[in-house]
Amino acid sequence: MKPAPRLLVVAGLHGCGKSTLLRSLPQDGRLVIDDIMRDAAGDEPRFACCRHRAAIFAALDEGRPLVLADSLFCDPGFRAGFLEALAGRIGPEEVEWVWFEPHVGKCAANIRHRARVRGWERPDIPLDSNRRLAEVFSATEGARPRAVHRAAGWVRRLAALTGLGRA
Repeated sequence: MKPAPRLLVVAGLHGCGKSTLLRSLPQDGRLVIDDIMRDAAGDEPRFACCRHRAAIFAALDEGRPLVLADSLFCDPGFRAGFLEALAGRIGPEEVEWVWFEPHVGKCAANIRHRARVRGWERPDIPLDSNRRLAEVFSATEGARPRAVHRAAGWVRRLAALTGLGRA
């Protein structure tokens, strides 16, 4: 198993499983920031992206490992600049970029279920969301993202790939 990266960026559509992954990771002292749980009550992704920016950079400066779940609904150029700044702070070789390529219908069903359970309302998932997510990564200097298809055992496989858990 490879060593854990200092920064793991997990991206994907709303409802694709980013939060589920983060809840499944071992409690090893790394800072975990889950965008979708943080901004679920609002539709201001630029504001949500900036709210914890100081904590993110402080954690990296302290040498503390960080996991960032990145939601898609943000301006690609703005998000790319933020991720480039993070990678530039510690070096791109210390960053693991992962995105989920789920079935859009499954994500929409997950969002509807979450809305019923928690009383949240989320925007519909646009059909071109996977293309938009690819734009965010292609606009991010040094990003070499790894696509992960959510299927049986996906959390265990991703943990092994990123060094964040046992295979």
